Formats: sequence, C-alpha cells, structure tokens
Amino acid sequence: MRGKICSGVITLLVLGVVALSEARVNSLTGGVDVGLDIDRRTNRGAASGQSNDYNTVFTTPSFSFTSSDIKDGINFRYAPSFRYDLNGKGTNVDQNLNLSVQRLLTKVWQIRISELYVNADDSSLTSTPPSTANNPQTPTNTTTDQISNELGRRRFSTNNASLTSDYTYLQDSVVSLGYTYSLLRNDGAGTLGFQDYDKHSGLLSVSYRFNPEWKTTVGGQYVRGLYETQSTPTLGAQSDLSEYHGDMSLESFVFSKNILSLSYGYVGTRYDDPTRKDSDIHNTTVGWKREISPHLNADIGAGPSYVKTDGQDATWGYNAHANVNYMIEHGRFGIGVAKTYSQDNFTGTSTGGTIDSWTAKGDFNYQLYEKLSTGVFASYADQNRQNAVVGTSHSTISYKEKVSSTGINMNYSFWRWYTLSIGYTFSRQEAESTLVNSFDDNRVYMTIGAQKELFRW
Repeated sequence: MRGKICSGVITLLVLGVVALSEARVNSLTGGVDVGLDIDRRTNRGAASGQSNDYNTVFTTPSFSFTSSDIKDGINFRYAPSFRYDLNGKGTNVDQNLNLSVQRLLTKVWQIRISELYVNADDSSLTSTPPSTANNPQTPTNTTTDQISNELGRRRFSTNNASLTSDYTYLQDSVVSLGYTYSLLRNDGAGTLGFQDYDKHSGLLSVSYRFNPEWKTTVGGQYVRGLYETQSTPTLGAQSDLSEYHGDMSLESFVFSKNILSLSYGYVGTRYDDPTRKDSDIHNTTVGWKREISPHLNADIGAGPSYVKTDGQDATWGYNAHANVNYMIEHGRFGIGVAKTYSQDNFTGTSTGGTIDSWTAKGDFNYQLYEKLSTGVFASYADQNRQNAVVGTSHSTISYKEKVSSTGINMNYSFWRWYTLSIGYTFSRQEAESTLVNSFDDNRVYMTIGAQKELFRW
C-alpha cells in the first residue's frame, strides 16, 4: 500500500510539471523483446550438490515516453515481462517501471524526481544508484540498494522513489536537499532468509567554489531502516537501525589538467536491537585525477581508515583506489582496483555489518563494425566481513567471502529496428560461514527485439 501511495504522489507531481510547461517536444516509442533465459546454479558448502535450474522463455513489450522543453525533461518507461517456465512451474509477469523528471523552477533552482519499481525474481534489476548520482556536489557516502542473490531466484518487489532540490547560490556552488523512500517486499510469507524493510533517507549537501582554483563540499545523510517483524523469528534476524553518513572534501584545480583532493567520510550504524553490534567507519583520502590525453584519464587515491565495532578492538587500516579509462576509435577499456571499508545493511538478508574489501574490475567494449558490437567484463572481490549478529560466544561473527563474476555479450542490429542480443555470465561466491551460501551460477540469455518511435509531437 505504501509503495502505491508513493507512486501516486509522484504521478501527480509529474502531471503538475507537464501542466506548467508550454512549448514541448514529446515522443512515444514502442518495442517488444522475445527471448530465452537459462540460469543454472550449483550450491556448494552446506548445500553441496544441490542445484537450481531456471529456464524460461519471455515476451517483453515496452513503452517509453519522453517530453522536454527549455525548463524540464520527463522520461518514463514501462516494460512488463511475460515469462513461461520450461520446467513446468507456470507463468509469471514481471513488472519494471522507471520514471525520472527534472524541472527548473528558476534559473538557479531545480528539482529532480525519480522512481524505479520492480516486481521480478532477478536481483540484478535492483542495482540502483542514489537519486543524486548525477550531481557532483553530493556526498560520496550516499547509499545504493542491491538485493542479495545468495539464495537464488525468488520473487520480490522493490520501489525506490526520490525527490531532490538543487539551488545554485553562486557560480559552481550548490545546496542540495533530498529525500528517498525505498521498500523491499518478498512475495510469500514463507520466504526463508530474507526480510522486508522500509528505508527512509534524508540528504543535505553544500558545495562552495572559493575561486577557480579551490572548491569544497560538505554533506550528510541520515538513513532509517524499518524491518518487518517475522512471525517466526530466526537467529540474527535484522533489526530496525539508523545510519549516519558524513563527508567533507577540498579540491584543488591549481595545476592544469590535474585535480588534487583531500576528503573525509564517516559511516555509523546504530541498531535498535541491543544484541547487534553498532559500528563506526572513518576514511580519509588524498586523491589525484588527471586527463592524461583526450583518450586517457586516471583517478588515484589512498589514505588511512579507522573502524570500531562494539565489543571489538578498534582497527586501523587504509583505503585506496585506482581507475584508468582508455578510449579507442571504436571502443573503450576500463580497469580499476579498490580497498574499502563499508557497511552492508540493506541487502534484504540478516547478515549486516562492516566489510573490509579488496575489489578489482575491468571491462572492454568494442564496435566491431557498424551493426555489430561486443563487450566483456570481469570482477573479483575478497571480503572480510564482521557480522553484526552476536554468536554463541557473545562475540561478533567474522568470516571471509570471495565473489567473482565474468561475462561476454554481443549485439547485432539489422533491418533498421531490430536487435539480436546474446550473452553469458558466470558468478561464483565462496563464503567461509554457515550463515552465507556458496554457489556457482551460469547464466545464458538470447533476445531478439524491435523498437520504433511511434509518435512525435
């Protein structure tokens, strides 16, 4: 009910934006995709030998509407997916609705509205950036939602709606204020291992450009998570919680094509349940960005980190990152590594807490010729997790987890409006804990689709 109310409010706001606008350019695009999705998961560890097959054929009609004038822009897309299970488990209808609106109230005041609603069994569809992701003034510790896939596919609903206001009080100096409401609902009361929640996030950020050479940004975010009470409580069930985020940064543009920065970030978690362990994470980073050439850029940073979990000794460590992007004539190559400390409280599971992680990723996209393109990617994460759940020895549970993923895809365009897509991904999760599942996942998909602009006015 709350998700429907939120959708209704946003729809009214969008209609108001349209009513306030005069000269507009509108476009309606329609399309349909037909395809095959094969997903085979083999569990290891405690569930060793068990496998889960997911084999479906699907039809996905889509409708996209865009509308813009000099003061605002609206993008709306709705794409239900009708899926027939080849293993005889029946037919499901997935829902995917995406809306974004930008409106200039004055020359210096802008509001942004966004909403993403998903009802499906594919957790990758829930990887959504913060509502302020495209705003360079926002704090770096804004949170994202990514529902865990560790127990395989199961049906759920998510809704993420946000309203953000940006006010430019001086040149390149902005005040941003925002609110985001998110929810997770698992279909079926008997869903084991996952919990429903409502998440409220408030954001404030202020940036100030002293002069062409110096700029500073200060921001904060408060997050309140409310978890549904389980009818049959399980060990370590997630509790209501509050997260506190704070960021400060100072950037220097003194040296041509080089941006130097000094930043500080804080994340604190406070659980309502006294048996779960509160924690604080502090990160300080010195960074350097450079446009080495029109085709090559680099971003490097490092600094000390301090982590404190209730009942545990404080930990001094470090954070670091390095990213390189290289553009070639018909493609792009990117590679990055990072050492981070972070919080993990909104995956839909009960295994929240702090994560000390090393990650590496790379991707390559290339246009083989005008109508044929391909892409490959790979990622690896080595994580030391300190779970907020209290174990039988009344100490925090710690365990190691390794997650890797790789894949390839190809896209071929033909007959003006048609596209053929083929892809394969392999994922592996290895966890040294009975609280978390270990698995290998192989997924193959093939889609043929058509898309055409139907009307423009």
